Amino acid sequence: MHDFSCRNPDDMYYKVLAEQVRYYKEDVKGVEDMCQIMEDLIDKEKREEKILMIIKMKKMGKFSNEDIAEVTGFTVEEVEAIDEQNLIASY
Repeated sequence: MHDFSCRNPDDMYYKVLAEQVRYYKEDVKGVEDMCQIMEDLIDKEKREEKILMIIKMKKMGKFSNEDIAEVTGFTVEEVEAIDEQNLIASY
């Protein structure tokens, strides 16, 4: 547990973990990789939030697929595909 609270890899006991942390914090390629990983996670989270918005709007029954697509930035086809996956019934 000690190593997970360390900010500096030099302070870590487990060398394999320290080297990985050093790569992602200090190596140019590692920093680029970490930035890309974080961007991908953020994009995934935003997409999931929009899918939840689609589900909520579909459950309300007041919005057309075109309205939902306009609000969420998805295409009408994507909204229809989400609807066809029966995600709405599970919420």
